[in-house]
Amino acid sequence: DSTINIAATEGTADGVDQNCDNIEHCFEDLDGDDFGTTTLVNSTNLSCTDNGEAEVSTDCDDGSAVTFPGAAPNDNASACMKDTDGDDYGDDDTTGAVTPGSDCNDNVAAINTAATEGIADGVDQNCDNIEHCYRDIDADGFGTTPVVNSTNLVCTDAGESVDNTDCDDGSAVTFPGAAPNDSIDSCMKDTDGDDYGDDSVSGSVVAGSDCNDNDIAINQDATEGVADGVDQNCDNTESCYLDADQDGYGVNTIQVSSSITCSAAGVSNTTDDCLDLDDDTFPGAAPNDSASACMKDTDGDGYGDNTPVAGVSAGTDCNDSAIAVNPGASEVCNSIDDDCDGDTDDADANLTESSKTDWYHDFDGDTYGDPVDTQRSCVAPANHITDNTDCDDSEAYTFPGAAEFESATDCMRDQDGDGYGDDSAVGSVIAGMDCDDSEDYTFPGAAEFESATDCMRDQDEDGYGNDSAIGSVVAGVDCDDNEETTYLYAPEVINDGVDSNCDNFESDDLVVGGLQCSGDWNTDNTTYFLWCEDTVDKNTANSYCQQDGYYDALASVASATENDDLMSVAGASTGVFWIGYVDELFEGSFGWLDGSSHSFSNWCTTSSGCGNNEPNGGTSENCTSVLNTATSTSNGLSGLWIDDNCFTSRAFSCSYRN
Repeated sequence: DSTINIAATEGTADGVDQNCDNIEHCFEDLDGDDFGTTTLVNSTNLSCTDNGEAEVSTDCDDGSAVTFPGAAPNDNASACMKDTDGDDYGDDDTTGAVTPGSDCNDNVAAINTAATEGIADGVDQNCDNIEHCYRDIDADGFGTTPVVNSTNLVCTDAGESVDNTDCDDGSAVTFPGAAPNDSIDSCMKDTDGDDYGDDSVSGSVVAGSDCNDNDIAINQDATEGVADGVDQNCDNTESCYLDADQDGYGVNTIQVSSSITCSAAGVSNTTDDCLDLDDDTFPGAAPNDSASACMKDTDGDGYGDNTPVAGVSAGTDCNDSAIAVNPGASEVCNSIDDDCDGDTDDADANLTESSKTDWYHDFDGDTYGDPVDTQRSCVAPANHITDNTDCDDSEAYTFPGAAEFESATDCMRDQDGDGYGDDSAVGSVIAGMDCDDSEDYTFPGAAEFESATDCMRDQDEDGYGNDSAIGSVVAGVDCDDNEETTYLYAPEVINDGVDSNCDNFESDDLVVGGLQCSGDWNTDNTTYFLWCEDTVDKNTANSYCQQDGYYDALASVASATENDDLMSVAGASTGVFWIGYVDELFEGSFGWLDGSSHSFSNWCTTSSGCGNNEPNGGTSENCTSVLNTATSTSNGLSGLWIDDNCFTSRAFSCSYRN
């Protein structure tokens, strides 16, 4: 090569030794970044790769190994930039010939324009001069997770926060640590600033212990007031005054109550009860005496007891157990000093006139008063009563209801006390129905078996009237009104010489055919039965019944009742006896000897206990007898009929009918 010789000019960093002196001119590289300056150094290394040598002279800062062309290829592949942190982005803050890059913090590799921006960390990771902060709407220094952009890297501008733990970003008094007396880090609400959290919250706000977060004086460490209606220490109780008698007024003894208003039983918000053992005693108990004085009013009439115990103000009520007795009451007739003025009833000039009673003179002492002889007062004058219905106050047997069987109200005269009024009364006395008011056995219905209304005389009280009465007395059928055993239909007594039944026949009517018999009327006094216990055949018995014309024939029986009456006359277990029921003319066709048409019969049958169904005797048994033996009585057959041989001797019964 003709260009290479000892006289040739040596080139710089071209890898050729032009002047053949074994030395190459290289660019000086003081910082060892392989980029030099225009200053030359001699090198025995033709490639200029020894320390302090460079093949190029484009280094803009040969005092910095991180500053050279292409140091920040993410900014520029050829520009001479500084990249201290090695993130391939050039330092944006350079001097001299160093070209500025985009790296706002060339000491941290994580900070460059391509980095992800952190939130509220005080670092601009992506070098856009903007910080991501937490939103703080309520400006309490605590934000929420939505982020806002800020030119303030410390997130202290309005609406910004480095914290995202606010549980209510709409309230500046709600944030973590707002109530340090409850918790130094819990997110609570403290409106009143007493460092205790509101106990009534919602959402994600943590409840504290402050029962009234609008009053700084109310929290769990506050001193509880007494009976002020406020729960200062938030323990859900109130310090009240003891109200032992539960009248709403207390004494100066503290009683803790769950009633904040001290309105529960046993507590009060006052201390002015003068006697806390009596619920009728308290200030204003007797407003008619005093609206404020502590008095006792047991009866609730608004007036205080005038004789209370010590410590209680005296009122004006002279009887505090009676609501109608007090100074405001009206004096009335009741033996009580109603108006507490010391006077009672008639002695009180203030006595209410309308309470007095009209008293009527009862001269005759029959407990009925004279309507025209009256006095007006509380207490009855002597011989005066409240009744005024006596029509004759001179007779004790003349008064309303005297004739009790006629009227309970009409004023009648009943001198004889038989319950019926004199029918000849005069004046204002009402006439009654008594035809003789001088005899207590003469009055309407006295002869009850004859008439319930006719005024008759029944002195012997046998139910039949005297048959020889005179005047307005109605005559009855009693032939001897002095003897209670003598009257129409009375039983005759044998050989007593008395017509006991007033039929004009003597007692020997009970003797037939020389036989002593007994008899009595049936239940309705229409038929008289005679019963004779001597035994004879049927024909003889019938002739005895008919011999004196008094009895019709052997007895006829019209009904079951008469059959019972007949058995009563006969008496029990006195033998089988004849009655007048025969079929002598036509077999099986029975009829009564006295001509009666009675259809009644009482035959004994197998169903009633007999061995045969009667009648069953055929032509040999044409008469009827009645069972009345001891055997028939014990077997329940007494009173039943059988057909019988007419010639058999039997007791017998006669009858006659009215």
